[in-house]
Formats: sequence, C-alpha cells, structure tokens
Amino acid sequence: VANVQKTIQKRIELSTRLRTLRGPGLSLQKSACLFRTATAGDTVYLQQSHLLSQDFVGGLDSELVKAHNSLLGISDVEHAGLGISAKRWFLPWKLGGYGLHSFALSACGNFLAAWLRDLPTITEQLHSSSTIALLQDVPPLGTMFHEAENRLTQHGVDFSEGLAAILQAGAKNQARKWKDEIYSRITTQIDSESDSD
Repeated sequence: VANVQKTIQKRIELSTRLRTLRGPGLSLQKSACLFRTATAGDTVYLQQSHLLSQDFVGGLDSELVKAHNSLLGISDVEHAGLGISAKRWFLPWKLGGYGLHSFALSACGNFLAAWLRDLPTITEQLHSSSTIALLQDVPPLGTMFHEAENRLTQHGVDFSEGLAAILQAGAKNQARKWKDEIYSRITTQIDSESDSD
C-alpha cells in the first residue's frame, strides 16, 4: 500500500510539474503525451504481484483521472457531464480513446497472466504433479485465481472454457487478449449510450 501511495503522489507531482512547464512553452499536447507515457507502466509490477481490491484500484484510476483533468484544465463538472464516455480516457487511441492505462481494467488480467506465466516453473520447483494439483494443495492461491477470474468476467472477459483450460493453455498474450475483450465491451457500451441519446 505504501508503494501505491508513493505512485499516486508521483502522479500528482508530475501533473503539477507539467502544468508549470506549460507556462514557459510546453504545449498541452506534449504535456498530455508525457503524462500518459509516464503513467503507463508505473503500476504494472503491483498489478502482477498483488490482487488488490476493486475499491482500491478504482481509487487509483480516480486519482489518475483527477491529475489528468487538472493537467488539461477539465473541471469536475465537465468530467461528470461526459457520463459513460469518460471511459474513453482509458481506451487505446485505435478505439477512439485517450490511452490512459486503467488500473481497474488491467490489474486482474496482469495479475492472472503473470501467475500463469510462472506457474509451470513454480509447479516444477515444488514437485507438484500439475498446476491443478498445486492449486488444490495451496487453496488461497486458487481462491485468488478464481477471484481474478470473476472480476475479469464482470469486465466482459470470456471464461466459458473455464479457468482450468486457461491454466493448461499457458499465459502467452493472455493479458492483452483479456484487455482487448474489456475494451470491446466498453466501446459497445459507449456506442449503445450514444445511440439512445
């Protein structure tokens, strides 16, 4: 938690520093690009090594958006008026988004994919007969995996083949695949709301 608070503070300081540099001539576009780039990977390690609560990761995204909006001069009223379209801050450019990296949208996928990547080695080192057997021997680990699976399912990821099938398939590109599924669902939600207006 201390590392997360440190990350939040660094993001706020970066936003403040970039706003200050705008006075001497740093363009808004360059400021926004620097902010987006600097915040893209600052929490990946935390995402891979901890299954943090949904409230916690939602709070991180909220702080990121506050710092971003402060940098761009977007008021709370303007942001609130965006409704579901505010989720575009977290979509990649290719989908009409701004490209900020959402902790809430990527944390579970990064956590599960990192474990899936390392499970074969862990299974071998612990002399377990299989990853499924390892999860039966270490129930808290299985519980965390199922929690991550449930959260990803809530975001729109398809786990119809079950977690066991994914455990056996391995982790190559899983986090990217899951994130693409989440982005697809968000884009559909935004488009649906736009059509109903």
